Amino acid sequence: MNAYGKATLVAAALLFTAPAFAQTEADCEAAVQQTQNDADNNAELQTNDGRAEELATNLARASTAGIDGDYEKCLEMVRDARGAAGLRVD
Repeated sequence: MNAYGKATLVAAALLFTAPAFAQTEADCEAAVQQTQNDADNNAELQTNDGRAEELATNLARASTAGIDGDYEKCLEMVRDARGAAGLRVD
């Protein structure tokens, strides 16, 4: 399984196993999913296994922070992961 598949599984686990909390959880989930979508559509990331693997690892950590209820940390980690992967950071 490639890095994108791993990150997709992590995002799916976050979406389907975490109980419903405040809007900030939805923000975390959406940020992880949007980052995964952007990575899937980024040709440079698809050809660079090292950066793709790093992104998958960072998104997994961000998802874990979200599952643990630390939504601000999740969003911060997603922003950092996007920057490190060369994706646009809002």
